[in-house]
Amino acid sequence: MIEKKVNVEEIDLDSNEFDRYLISFKPDIAPMTRSIRRIGLISPIILVDEEPVRIVSGLRRVRACKELGIGAIDAKIFK
Repeated sequence: MIEKKVNVEEIDLDSNEFDRYLISFKPDIAPMTRSIRRIGLISPIILVDEEPVRIVSGLRRVRACKELGIGAIDAKIFK
């Protein structure tokens, strides 16, 4: 595992299988967006190092950061 800042645009949110590692998520990101705007991103997202980079945990955080115009976020990346 490595920890680094990842460009939000590099994370796959559009392919047919972008969510294959995700168990469930709520589509409403408004509460998450308000929280990140107020106090920032506290927990890093979890990614798997594939092509393209895929989310294991943190979809709502990524979408909220993207909506807020945050370009790079902390991530833990696993092989």
